[in-house]
Amino acid sequence: KNAALYADLEKTIGEIRRTELFLQQLLDTIPLPVFYKDTAGMYLGCNSAFEEFCGLPRERVVGRCVYDLAPRDLADIYCEADAALFRKPGVQIYEAGFQGRDGSTRDVIFNRATYVDAEGRVAGLVGAVTDITRLKRAERELLLSNDMLRAIIQAVPTAIIGLDLDGRVHNVWNPA
Repeated sequence: KNAALYADLEKTIGEIRRTELFLQQLLDTIPLPVFYKDTAGMYLGCNSAFEEFCGLPRERVVGRCVYDLAPRDLADIYCEADAALFRKPGVQIYEAGFQGRDGSTRDVIFNRATYVDAEGRVAGLVGAVTDITRLKRAERELLLSNDMLRAIIQAVPTAIIGLDLDGRVHNVWNPA
């Protein structure tokens, strides 16, 4: 009887290990950095994109909190976002900075959501990180270019106006 019970237990453990391996491989194929935490804010796991993004191996992420991985000012932001999400479970999206191990700061968007256990209680959160550093840089450059173009147009001594197809003025671009 014990042998049969032991065999069933071994089979169940094998199935759990196969499922866990599959889920980690599935997670690792996602190109965005993904992580998940418990309700105490401790990292339970992440994918390989998160490891690369953070510059830390999974073993140095799992079992730690944001204060172990990020500078205090950013960790405070992340911790407050965690608390807000647990107070009002569901989905949360916010923009913040992210400091890599090399010291560089990136602009990111966090997409996060709570998940529940078998009893329906909030058990933690899962999040994905989108690096928008290039987008923010391009946005700043575009704003600077627009400001420069606006200043040039304002300084031109000749009137610059916009006409519609019927020849009616619809934009006056400068005081001249």
